Amino acid sequence: MNKALVAEVTIAVAFIVWFERKRVKKIPGKERTLFVLLLLSAWIMAFFDLPNTPGLASVFDSLFGPLRPLVEE
Repeated sequence: MNKALVAEVTIAVAFIVWFERKRVKKIPGKERTLFVLLLLSAWIMAFFDLPNTPGLASVFDSLFGPLRPLVEE
């Protein structure tokens, strides 16, 4: 986890909330919830190292790799 990236994203989210707070107060509840959830999801995804995460094929290979000898018999 890159702490500098997390700090940058946290600061960016804080600035977005700071600059949009007047507009967010005026919008309806569902749209306000959507705004908060989108910012929260972007902030949480900053914690994951997405470029270095394994792809779907690698995940399946690690999950079902031990069962390969049983299938190949």
